[in-house]
Amino acid sequence: MRRESRFSGRWIAAGLGCLRRSVLDALFPRRCLACQALYLLPADMAEEGILNAFFCPVCREEICAVAAPLCLCCGVPFRGQEQESHRCGRCLANPPHFEMARAAGRYQGGLKLAVKALKFRSRVELAPALARLLDEAHQRFFQDRTADLVVPVPLHPVRMRRRGFNQAYTLLRAWRQLWEDDKALVMNRHLLVRRRPTVSQTGLDRKRRRANVKGAFVVTEPEMAKDKKILLVDDVMTTGATVDECARVLRAVGAERVDVLTLARA
Repeated sequence: MRRESRFSGRWIAAGLGCLRRSVLDALFPRRCLACQALYLLPADMAEEGILNAFFCPVCREEICAVAAPLCLCCGVPFRGQEQESHRCGRCLANPPHFEMARAAGRYQGGLKLAVKALKFRSRVELAPALARLLDEAHQRFFQDRTADLVVPVPLHPVRMRRRGFNQAYTLLRAWRQLWEDDKALVMNRHLLVRRRPTVSQTGLDRKRRRANVKGAFVVTEPEMAKDKKILLVDDVMTTGATVDECARVLRAVGAERVDVLTLARA
């Protein structure tokens, strides 16, 4: 009798929980960050549904993970699915200062809107969900590549004051909360600083992007970077000019290796 009573209590509690969720969904439906449509939040918030709270089912399907075939160096995905991963023509002609760059997803659809909402509309509540995508990408691509330091790409103080936060550091801080072992990855947010303001990279071609960030970064503690394997973290990688300049100054002070992990790849 006690066993039956215990099971009955669990079923009642579960039923009340489902009823409560249904009532809340009916009274306060979610509005999709992408298409603005109202939708009901799925009852089962599984790991694979980490963006359920922000996107309707249709827009979630548009979030496309970066997968092979891709450039083994800069991580740009190739269009033809039948070819194997290899170095792209740009990386062969002008090898970047970083060794490997990878991203969680393509900069399109729901992910693009989520990044823009975080970056330009201060939707910092998106950071934990986006950090899970970052963590999944790190586990997928960097399993066998240890890092001594994880460093966010910095903003200039003027832009930092205007925006109120550094989106790369915000993502990295949310990602750090997922680390099972605090000593597994060491974060240093002050190792790199942006010493001069730069114009927005949006709308600039590859050559002008490189010129725009040339000499914009400096390593504050060269001894901290010397002989270290460093993982740079940023929100979006387009041509790679910004992260390549960061990698250049880190390698110039003796960093052993620089890799790049971004949330999205344009």
